[in-house]
Amino acid sequence: MRRKLAVSAKAFALFLLLCCIAAVPAAAEEPTVSIMFVQDDLRDAVTELILQTGVNILLDDSVYGVVTLDLVDVPLEQALRMMALPGGYEVYKLDGFYFIGSANPESLSFRSFVKTETYHLKYVSPEQVMDVIPTVYQQYVRTGLYTNAVTITAPPSVTAQILAMLKELDQPAPQVLIQAVVTEISQSELEEWGAGLLSYDSAGTEGSSWLDNITYESSVFNFGLFGKVLASLRALEAEQKAEIKANPRVIASSGQTVDLFSGETHFLALSSGTSERLEEINVGVSLNVTPRVVEGNLLRLTIAPEVSHLSGLLRDSNGLSVRRSTVSTDVYAESGQALLLAGMTLQNASSVDSHVPILGKLPLIRWFFTEKSDSDEERELLIFVTAEILPAEAGAAAQN
Repeated sequence: MRRKLAVSAKAFALFLLLCCIAAVPAAAEEPTVSIMFVQDDLRDAVTELILQTGVNILLDDSVYGVVTLDLVDVPLEQALRMMALPGGYEVYKLDGFYFIGSANPESLSFRSFVKTETYHLKYVSPEQVMDVIPTVYQQYVRTGLYTNAVTITAPPSVTAQILAMLKELDQPAPQVLIQAVVTEISQSELEEWGAGLLSYDSAGTEGSSWLDNITYESSVFNFGLFGKVLASLRALEAEQKAEIKANPRVIASSGQTVDLFSGETHFLALSSGTSERLEEINVGVSLNVTPRVVEGNLLRLTIAPEVSHLSGLLRDSNGLSVRRSTVSTDVYAESGQALLLAGMTLQNASSVDSHVPILGKLPLIRWFFTEKSDSDEERELLIFVTAEILPAEAGAAAQN
């Protein structure tokens, strides 16, 4: 008897469980629509879908247009997106109803369905981002004046597209190691040494002239023996036949301009009424180099040297006359190749007075025992530049 009661209790419990499962409503399936529109008003077409499916669909006041569609068992949301797409409208599924509105920030309903995201840039500036983001997306983007934060307020689909674009743009720029050697050598020494000044063959051993192994590209000589050339120049400097003015090394990001200067800074006092100010005048050799990584190991270098020197005082004033020579060129080179800029000359004028001791200082007769010699020497300016793309790990460490 007890066994029968236990079996009956289990059966009753199973029956109750099945009843509870049956009482749980099944997940409502999205309704489908089958209808044809031919040049129908968009708002009227949406009304037809409401009547066919029984689902509430709200439209922003700015939504209008015509629609031509042949729908057969198409899910309602897909049908709405097809109808909204030509006008650039967005479809949003909210709590039990759909809403079709404009993605224009000036729309009254814009704030009701937009999503706001903030992205913090690591490697590029907000200005660089705004330069490349398509105009159609710029209305959804705001950047901070003193921060690297980019705020996006847009429909979810547009926000996702802009975020993907930002992640693609916000990558560390390739780092380039730039080395330069600025040297002066008198034209007489250059003519005396001629092609033997830097004599290395393509393998880097002494022998044939380096002039036989270089190619001429846009007023820039291109060769790959930077270390050997630097050693030769230092040897000439030790013999006082050349003077290395500067030998800087600097790391720059791709697209960043590096300004290298070797020379002197003079200050000129200028008067204006009762006030005076100092004007800074740089005299010497200035070299601007902008490396850009084109692809792989190929670099595009924009090189702009400037040579300046004082040429004298201006008449009837306290001003200085400065003579400047500038040139600019673009050249393509492989990473690690060296470039030579030549053809710029400097004028060195000097005057030397020599006299016989005692006799050279006596009045009247001193001119017979005094000699004055003037020299005007031209010196050739040679600028060697090499740019090397750093490995990704070293470049990221340098940028950080």
